[in-house]
Parts: sequence; structure tokens; C-alpha cells
Amino acid sequence: MKINNNNFWSEALISEFIKIGVRKATVSPGSRNTPITLALAKAEEIKKYAVVDERISAFFALGMAKAGGQPVIVECTSGTATAELYPAIVEAFFSRIPLIILTADRPPRFLGYGANQTINQVDIFRNHTRLSIDAGLPQVTSKGIKKIFDIMQMVYEVLQNDPGPVHINLPFEEPLEPRSYTSEVSENFIASVKKLSANNKYSQFKVKDPARFSESTEFKEILNLVINSVRGLIIAGPNETGNPDCRESILELAESLDIPLLADVASGLRFLRTQSSNIIANADSLLRSENINWAVKPDFILQFGRTVTSKATLKFLSTTRSPRYVINQFGDKFDPSQNAKAYIAQHPTTFINALLAELKSAGTLDSSLQKKRKKWLNFFKSADSKIEEMKRTVISATRFPIESRIVNEIINLAPEGCNIFLSNSTPVRDFDYFASKSNKNLHIFFNRGASGIDGIISTAFGIAAASGKHTTVVIGDQAFQHDIGSLALANNLGLSITIVLVNNNSGGIFYALPVSEYGEDFKKYFVLPQNLNFGEIVKGFSAYHKLMPSWQYFKREYFTSFEREGVKVLQFTTNADESHQIRKAFWEKVDSTLSTEITTLLTR
Repeated sequence: MKINNNNFWSEALISEFIKIGVRKATVSPGSRNTPITLALAKAEEIKKYAVVDERISAFFALGMAKAGGQPVIVECTSGTATAELYPAIVEAFFSRIPLIILTADRPPRFLGYGANQTINQVDIFRNHTRLSIDAGLPQVTSKGIKKIFDIMQMVYEVLQNDPGPVHINLPFEEPLEPRSYTSEVSENFIASVKKLSANNKYSQFKVKDPARFSESTEFKEILNLVINSVRGLIIAGPNETGNPDCRESILELAESLDIPLLADVASGLRFLRTQSSNIIANADSLLRSENINWAVKPDFILQFGRTVTSKATLKFLSTTRSPRYVINQFGDKFDPSQNAKAYIAQHPTTFINALLAELKSAGTLDSSLQKKRKKWLNFFKSADSKIEEMKRTVISATRFPIESRIVNEIINLAPEGCNIFLSNSTPVRDFDYFASKSNKNLHIFFNRGASGIDGIISTAFGIAAASGKHTTVVIGDQAFQHDIGSLALANNLGLSITIVLVNNNSGGIFYALPVSEYGEDFKKYFVLPQNLNFGEIVKGFSAYHKLMPSWQYFKREYFTSFEREGVKVLQFTTNADESHQIRKAFWEKVDSTLSTEITTLLTR
């Protein structure tokens, strides 16, 4: 039987990816990647998305992997096309998102001799991948096929035990098309390859038994603090990949211990169907007060999820002397201040279940300790309630269209169970500052691994494609401009999304920084207004665009956007400086209002 070595080997590779659970792939057009592209095209088990721009393709795959929790292939040709994948790979690395990067390459002998589209691709992403492999030129032999199994075993182990992006570089000699034959193989050889594949099984690394952790010194130390302390604190940081049971477990722990749970907006805990008064939604506003920050002295802190969004909370964590334990499945050090007592590599649910089991056997607390804990918890509940009331009176009273009010307008209008993707810079911070609790079971997504403003729209498209749910993106004008080319995905792939564009014609986040005092240099090099007509640009992609003249108009447009196909851009035109002044006025009011609470807090 006549074959092309590249295509035979590529088909064998893709069949093994199917065996380890890959069901989605993005493909960008090129020549050198022809063998791997056609192998993917032939694989009926894998749904393919053809995306012209490699950078957009990678972020789109990132979104699908976020929403689906399964590895997604990103495939492209050689040269700078490969380099375009890097921003999404960096985000996937820090967010532990399983991307499988397949880059076609020229044969090694061409490197350094001026060959077209030839750069050094071997280990090109080495600082931001869990695994990097150069597969070498395809060898259609039993040894060559076994090499595929060895590669796949390494990929499988990484994805199971240390998830994140893996990179496989695939050099191919010409000819690249299936009917350009390069070899002949016997039917017996093909039968032996099929048998080898059928008999090949993938096994995980043996991981430490999580049940043994309850016997450790660290666990006993935490248990002692939890049983005997008055002022416990739980912090839930961003956690989009954690399943709902993880969030429910964290809430159950807070209620069992009678302690406050400071919920970052990106933890999703503010939007569970079952709400609790233990959940404190306004930790940022609370801890911005220097007096409150100084007075809040927990006996211990249990931190779940990623590094928190709130700078006020981060400042509090950097100055507190309380023993703090950072708990996540892989023991990641989400601790910029580097003062946590320990990093616990346990799945939160496993850790919490072990802790609750020990608490149950320890029996109920004495009434004196319970009373003191109630007082500690009630301080946070009372403060949270007062801040909520101030949000209603201060933020709601501002004129249209102040940025801080957009947050709860969206939360109040969003349909049950929909996705909300929060862009970096101002949108995610405004949601963390101002988002109130809701029982709508909203699914919050974000790119907080490296916190860049690139690839926001294409990531959200990937989330929409994988989840099949209504998806809203809240984004600023500069992030929108960075990823504007991704709007073409709606037409090419038949996708729908609602984009709430907050256009303050600037880098609004910089108004909150000291550099804002530097006059013309600040405006010229930081604010950097672009004065773009987004309406005309959006219409150029055959998408829907409307300027919002009032809150009532937004309500109508937002509701109807879910009935329209394609991209819908609902644009607020705001003033960044004015919006920043409203935030400052609000926080000052919070500080003065809560100052009377400090005496209560200091009295045990």
C-alpha cells in the first residue's frame, strides 16, 4: 500500500489523542501543517474550528478548555504563526488550562539557511509549558509508531497530574499531501500498527494518597486552630475551573465554623443558588479603611482559589501576622506577599471534608466560644449590609452612565445560569468592588492567569461555543481594540455573544494610580485616547452595535440581545475620571460610616 509518511504518522498521532479524551481542536490554515490538518479533518470524533488568525485561534481554544474542562488541540503552521500562540499559552500556563499545542515545522536542516517561514521552534515556549517535545521527522516503522505512544504517555501524565499547556513540535519533509506518496507498507504492518494502538493503555503517575494528609502535622495544626480559635477567616479567590461542589464545600465550612467568607467576585460564590449571610461581598470596600484593616486581626486564615482581585485585600494579607494556609489541588503559591504559613496541595473538597469529619467527632464548641465567634461574624455581616445599603443610595443615585452602576445592572438583568466573562483591568475590578450577591447561579469566567487584556473576546467565544450558554462579555475599549479581529468568528463559526463595551476612550485603570497626577505625560502615554468609532468598525464585521442612552434602553437591548444571532455590542460611553471620582467618594463614605464599628470589633 502506498502512503505518505507524514500523513500516516499524523493520523496515528491524532488517533491516540482521541484515546486520551481530546474532542475539540482549532486549526489555522497553512502549508507545512497540511499533514496534521488533514489528519484532524479525518477524525470524526474531534470537532474542528477553522480560525484564520493563530492568536485568536489559541485564545478561542483556551475558552473552550476553560468551559469544558477537557484538553483542546491548537494546531498551526511554522514560523511566526507559531509565535502568535504565545499569549494564550502564557495565560493557560498560569491558569492550569489544558491546551495541546501542535506546531508544524520545517526539517531541522533548513534552520539558519534562510529557508522560508523557518524559525527555531524547538522549546520555543519553554518558560510557559508543562511539557515540550520535538517529535522529530515521522518514521513509519514499529519503532516510530511506538514513539507516538511514548509521547502520548508523557502528555497524558502531565494533563492528569500537572495540567497546563503542552507543546509538540512536528517537523515535516515535503511532500505534504496524502496522495504524494513517499513509501510503501504491507497490510501486515498496518494490521500490526492497529494492534499496537488497540493494546496500548495510558497510566497515570501514582499520586500521594490524599487520605494520608489528615495524619500530617499541618492538618493537626489547622484543626487545632479551627476548634479553639474565635476569629477565623476564609478567603475565596478566583476559581472558574473548580466545580460547583468545591464552592458549596467552602460555603459549608464557613457556616459550620460560624466565620466570615470573603468572596472574590471571580470565585463564583456570590452567585450560588443557595446564598448565605456568611458570604461577605464587600471585602474590598471594608478593608480599604485603614482603621478597619488595622483592627481586623484573625486567629487564622484559610485561603482557597487563586490570588484575590482586590488590592485592599492583598494589602491586608501582606501586613497581617495571622497564620494563613493557601489550599488548592496542586499547592500553587497564590501568595504575592510570600507570608503564608503553608501551601496545602489538596483539592479543597477533600481538605474540607476531612476537616468537617474531625470537627464532627470533636463535638460542639462551648457556649462562650460560640458567642465570641458570633460576635466576630456579626461584625462582618453588619458591615457588609451597611456597604450594600450605601451602594444602593450612592451608586444608584449617580447620573447615567457611571461605570460602577453597570455592574449590578448586568447582574440584575442577566438570565439564570448564564456565563459572564470579565475582562481585565477595570471591568473585573469594578465587579469585585460593587457586585452584590445573587442566587442566579451565574458562571463567572476570566483570564486572571497573567491578567492581560489581549484575547478577551476570542476566549469568551470559546466559552460560548463549548458551554452552549448565553455569554456576556464586559470589556473596556482598549481590550476591545486588542481583540477586535475576533468578531469575524461569529460569522465564520456561527457563534453568538453579547458584549457590554465600556468605552471611556482611555486606559481608565490608570486614573486609580499615582501616575495620574503627571498631567500631559499621563494623558499622552497612559490614557492614550484612540477616538475610534466602534459602531462603524463593528458593523464592518456584520455585527450589531448600539449606543446606550439610558439605563432603561440598556435593559431592553440587553434582554433582546439573547434573541439575536451573532455579535451584539452594547456600548456605554463614559468618563474615566468622573467614574473614578465616584468610586473614591463611595469608599470615603464607607470609611467614615464604618469607623464607629471598630470599637465593637476590638472588644472580644
